[in-house]
Amino acid sequence: MKIALATPPITLDQPAYNLQAILQACQKAHEAGADLVLFGEAALQGFEALNFDYQHDIPLAVGLSSPEIACLSQTAKDLSLAIGVGLYLNIQGGLYSAYLVLDKQGQQAALYKRISSGWLEAKAFKNADYRLGREAIIFDLEGKKFTIMLCGDYWEDDLLPLWVELDDRVDAFIWPVHCDYSLEDWASSEKQAYQDRSQIMFKPILFVNNYVPDEGRAKGGAYCWLQGHTLAGQEPGHPGMLLVDL
Repeated sequence: MKIALATPPITLDQPAYNLQAILQACQKAHEAGADLVLFGEAALQGFEALNFDYQHDIPLAVGLSSPEIACLSQTAKDLSLAIGVGLYLNIQGGLYSAYLVLDKQGQQAALYKRISSGWLEAKAFKNADYRLGREAIIFDLEGKKFTIMLCGDYWEDDLLPLWVELDDRVDAFIWPVHCDYSLEDWASSEKQAYQDRSQIMFKPILFVNNYVPDEGRAKGGAYCWLQGHTLAGQEPGHPGMLLVDL
């Protein structure tokens, strides 16, 4: 199975622009022969699209029957390409940081809701409509089994038992993030910290960060780590796409 970890240039808060960037990256992944393309956390709307004023945020969080998801579904079907994308999701008025995977027929293969709370600002905790997921998931795609960890999910030590329990039941972990580290900090310390974290699991970890052109913001980077070793990597600093054979 060939997997593309895509880091196209996106914005922090312009969903229409980001959707076009995602669609263009899907076309490139298809041309490269990928079976599955994966994007970063909240890539659809942009990581800072929400300001945690509910009336502002509710129109931005898409539903599963939204035009944006319909467009991604049709693209998956047209290209025979499975697509995984981070998004802010509206489920019956509750807002989640989520990750949606569509299969090659454009059907929902997985929907994961982030469990850790690091994406929320303090004022969001005063509104019960900002919600967290409660469970890890396993899903099948193209004969492989996957689970998803969104950004801080894999850094919370109290959540580690969830992932450890799945380690012998999956073929790979998908780890989409939005990390705003400078290139210098990433190279000097943060990359090693993330890579070392991968040692906990026996199975490969597919890490994909967003790329935002703005100065001081996420600069991409994608890796396949296995027990602390880099099997494949694309260093941050520019948009791009890493192809991984699983």
